[in-house]
Amino acid sequence: MNKRHCFLLGLVSGAVMFAAGCSPSFQPVSYYNLAEPAAVTATVKNSHHRLALVIGPVSLPDRLKQSRLVFGTGGNFQLSDQHRWADDLDHDIARAIAEQLAVRLETEQVSVYPDTLDVPPSHRIAVEVLTLEGLPGQVARLIVRWSLIDPHTNTTRLIRRSVFTEYPTDRSQAAWVAAQRHNISRLSKEIAHAIETAGR
Repeated sequence: MNKRHCFLLGLVSGAVMFAAGCSPSFQPVSYYNLAEPAAVTATVKNSHHRLALVIGPVSLPDRLKQSRLVFGTGGNFQLSDQHRWADDLDHDIARAIAEQLAVRLETEQVSVYPDTLDVPPSHRIAVEVLTLEGLPGQVARLIVRWSLIDPHTNTTRLIRRSVFTEYPTDRSQAAWVAAQRHNISRLSKEIAHAIETAGR
């Protein structure tokens, strides 16, 4: 091997080592969801076997129609590449509400829109997410407008705007998602109460 070849080989080796030293360290992606049936601890006393619920559709602001978690408040938002939703957020929210209502109202007849039930539904719950925001270690806020609809006549029995605020237990993104799960749980409790009241 002549001197010229040795020189070129040295340049290539040095470039490879430099690139390896300057490249950013690999950061794994973490995935989260909001559906957590085990989080429901309180149920109503009476069973409602006649209840058949359809949850959805759930609508989202454009900024939330993606897999990346969105953090921020006051109209300033940042998207996280390393922290993402495991499923489509609209379906995940609907599934979280459905699973919690199934426990709270003690009924197995629950589906997520556009899925159908084997029996005619008694209630449909449409949810418009106005904002799902906050910052890890600071605040997790959920604002929704939801409707209780008679699926037989397609008439709206109730429209309500609800605001829920939780404070994460630490500065991690996982704690922020857990706080949003708690917000979903509080929303589900409010919806369950409205269904209870409508049935009286």
